[in-house]
Amino acid sequence: GPGAYYFFMRAQMPEGVTLEWDIFETALMAAQGRKVHAGEPLRFYSEWPDIESKSYDVILAGNTLHCFDKPYEVLDRLASIACPYFIAQDVPVIPGERDRITIQMPPPVRLIKTYRRPNFPLFPTWFFSEDALLKRFAKDYAVRMWWHSGNNPLLDGKPIRRKGYLLEKISSKKGA
Repeated sequence: GPGAYYFFMRAQMPEGVTLEWDIFETALMAAQGRKVHAGEPLRFYSEWPDIESKSYDVILAGNTLHCFDKPYEVLDRLASIACPYFIAQDVPVIPGERDRITIQMPPPVRLIKTYRRPNFPLFPTWFFSEDALLKRFAKDYAVRMWWHSGNNPLLDGKPIRRKGYLLEKISSKKGA
């Protein structure tokens, strides 16, 4: 998005502490972010090569993983970035061994330009099998903590819990 997490975090930090904040978004959102937040320590990117070669202290995927067509490929790419910590926030998880994809139908607001579709935007939303998601995380990360977060989306008319996960990258050297 346009940097809401940055502004929240900035307000929590003492004076004198600086933040560098990169945001990876769609091309349209990145362009809008660069225009609206010129002068802020926010950098907006929309192409994978722009961020994959960098290193970070923390990667935050807030309310996003479930919106990608192929979220596990996105997790693979994020895990390839040099970064010791990863926060996956507002992840809709369900019991069982299988993920479930749905079509999210947001209310008719100003999303049409964002998703560059000529008509009402429809996009995939994944509900992750928590077992499968934790198994994927375990390839590169150790779960250091988790929490319930965000709104509870509906699936088959029933609320589904969203979770947040603090993950720490596992050293590539065994025993190190």
